[in-house]
Amino acid sequence: MTIVDVEKLANVSHSTVSRVINGRKGISEETAENVRKAMFATSCIPLPPEKRRGRRLKNRNSPI
Repeated sequence: MTIVDVEKLANVSHSTVSRVINGRKGISEETAENVRKAMFATSCIPLPPEKRRGRRLKNRNSPI
């Protein structure tokens, strides 16, 4: 299953699922829990951070 399946099941955006996977703030705990339940239901297991595509930030608090 993919992140698209999780989005549909949890009825949230791609960005919301990404934020939950990456542990970012700005998502209510209820929404995060719905996303985690959808991930479990679809057997969606995110890749470890070092295997993910995209920009890597050494310090999340530093502005880029």
